[in-house]
Amino acid sequence: MEYTPVILQFGTDAVFTRYSVFPGIDLVYKEICADTVPREGQANPHMLEITHCREGRLEYSHATHAHYLAAGDLDVRAGVGSPECCPTGRFRGLSVEIDCARAPQCLSCFLENVDVRPAHLMAKFCGDGESFIIRSTQQINHIFSELYDVPQEIRQGYHKLKVLELLLFLSALDPVQSQTRAHNLSGRQADLARGVRDYICTHLHQPITIALLSEQFHVSASALKTAFKSTYGSTVYAFVRTQRMQRAARDLRESERSVLEIAGDWGYENAGKFAAAFRAVYGVSPREYRNGADMT
Repeated sequence: MEYTPVILQFGTDAVFTRYSVFPGIDLVYKEICADTVPREGQANPHMLEITHCREGRLEYSHATHAHYLAAGDLDVRAGVGSPECCPTGRFRGLSVEIDCARAPQCLSCFLENVDVRPAHLMAKFCGDGESFIIRSTQQINHIFSELYDVPQEIRQGYHKLKVLELLLFLSALDPVQSQTRAHNLSGRQADLARGVRDYICTHLHQPITIALLSEQFHVSASALKTAFKSTYGSTVYAFVRTQRMQRAARDLRESERSVLEIAGDWGYENAGKFAAAFRAVYGVSPREYRNGADMT
């Protein structure tokens, strides 16, 4: 049988590429360029979702708190359907989705003396109603890194092997290693970070300092910096620079104005400092970017 994926396109915001690896077990590659994560159908209480973040961030919101999945992290949760967003407007990664009501219960046949039954793993990691998050490690990188570039001729078999390897890896993990709660933010902190982000994005042409933001939001500088870094994985100043350079890049693409004029629009009177800031974000100079330099 031909091993072809089902591709779901959500406008220009997201592409999900879904492979059926075993009955009831799918591998889904996700590319999202938006603040929100598209949902596929209704939540399934029998679903075990294992998500790896390759690039960007995911936010999982709850009634009283939020937590975040960053590059290299692994998340295990039951019942797909919890609200999610992309705080940075970008996510690349993959999910292994296991419908415990449909998946084979004999997966342990492939791994003698190891309990990799999906229902057992769900109870082990999600039995208390919380998800399980483990931050980036060499072992996690080893499991997932090669999945992002698999030759077509071996893809089906390779996906089967990697899913079994992932289940074996999870079977050996102790649930007490979960770092989910240690990285939780209160709802107030998450709201503060979003408010700061919105303020920055609507005042990019103006000088922005921590002192100004602290006064604007009536919080201490340390509280503001902690909430923002925990949410967006970036300092306020790095985020401001990235946002300004993204808009400068748009101007370089869509207008014929000089580099110096564009630099001035985004608060840089010195062309050299503007070029350094631009290169820090895009890896090339403004002129090279305008001339179509390869940024890979």
